[in-house]
Amino acid sequence: MANPDLQAKQNDVSNPDDNQAELNIPRGKAYFWTFVICLAMILDMIDRTAVNAILPLLKKEFALSDAQAGFVGSVVGISMAVLVFPVAILCDQWSRRKMMSFMVGFWSLATYGTGMAQNYTHLILARLSVGTGEAGYAAPAFSLLSAWYPKNKRGLVLGVFNAAKPLGAAAGVAIAGYLAYEFGWRTMFGILAAPGILIAIMFWFIPDYKVKKGASDQTEKVPLKESILYLLRTKTILIVLLGGASVFIFENTFMIWGATYYARTFGMNVKEAGAVVGLIGLVACIGAPVFGALGDKLLKRSPKGRIYTAMTLAVFMFILMTAALKSGDFRTTAILWTAAMFILPGLQINVYAVTQDLVPPYLRGMSVSLVPIFNHLCFGVWAPMVAGRLSDLYGLPYALQMLAIASLVLCEIFFYLSLRYYMTDLSRVKALGTFKLGKG
Repeated sequence: MANPDLQAKQNDVSNPDDNQAELNIPRGKAYFWTFVICLAMILDMIDRTAVNAILPLLKKEFALSDAQAGFVGSVVGISMAVLVFPVAILCDQWSRRKMMSFMVGFWSLATYGTGMAQNYTHLILARLSVGTGEAGYAAPAFSLLSAWYPKNKRGLVLGVFNAAKPLGAAAGVAIAGYLAYEFGWRTMFGILAAPGILIAIMFWFIPDYKVKKGASDQTEKVPLKESILYLLRTKTILIVLLGGASVFIFENTFMIWGATYYARTFGMNVKEAGAVVGLIGLVACIGAPVFGALGDKLLKRSPKGRIYTAMTLAVFMFILMTAALKSGDFRTTAILWTAAMFILPGLQINVYAVTQDLVPPYLRGMSVSLVPIFNHLCFGVWAPMVAGRLSDLYGLPYALQMLAIASLVLCEIFFYLSLRYYMTDLSRVKALGTFKLGKG
């Protein structure tokens, strides 16, 4: 009997479309807008994670418990998860560039509003508003990058884009810690809000696309119901997303509580703890393109290469972070923590790439928009709160260790289950035929 993985591999190698970008724009133009998209993601993560650096200050000013502080850090995920799919529908069926422009401007204004909060309720509402704006950015960004570059470079390119996430998260903690220490946390949010307005204006001019079927010049119009049903019937994506959400237990918990852990364990102030987490993030951001490229390479050996990559990276990440938490030495902890965080974005980018590989171009925004829905609503919003509750009862190191264990066990189960359906779903998308993208 023929090996289906080998057969699919041979089919992919013989397909010249894998070596060509779907939307033909000058390389220099693609590189420029890729840079702008990455810069916006950095700003996205800075505005999202700045609050993590000042949790000790917010706890003191608003008399919060650890559980409440954890919710402040994670609540942005609620509005993102609720709104990201309807916003992605507008992006795919109306305009990616317009939605990106509107939403970047909105979250920047909401960041400014965070600094205006007068009580805990105001703070939560402001963070929900930040999430509302950020819901409309990643999905169209992934869609455009997937269109501008060939499939066999997709893991690398999306990895470069995803590297902006840990870089921005690290910068957010480091910059916020410094600005809050020097000028106060309210002024800090006002300073962080300004650059997003300029980026929002620039996005009005980003090159968008319309999907056309085969050799036809007619724009492909697929009914919304049909699109959603196709997506929901792609079992591999749904199960892989559960695996990615399991990884997000680790990501969101350690992102939110990282600076607090260093402050408590090693007696640092918010400026010092933020600087440590920031330096770790600067190194970690390289992992996304490195392991995205690894996923591309393994994809040539097996169609399931991206999933195999994610499963392997998850194990190494857990081992490294467990060792970091058990070390009482600052230098050893920082080195092991950095190594674990270096792996994290590379693991997640292979999940993102699967959402782009198994659907036609007109579904890519909606497909990748499911990532934050699964990440935040399944586990991400609740995990930092659980960690905060465990911390109140048993201490922060114990809480982080328990969440790391839960993350590893769940993600390995879901990634393994997704392998059963991959070849079927790959055949479904190939059966749709070829598409060409016109400027839109």
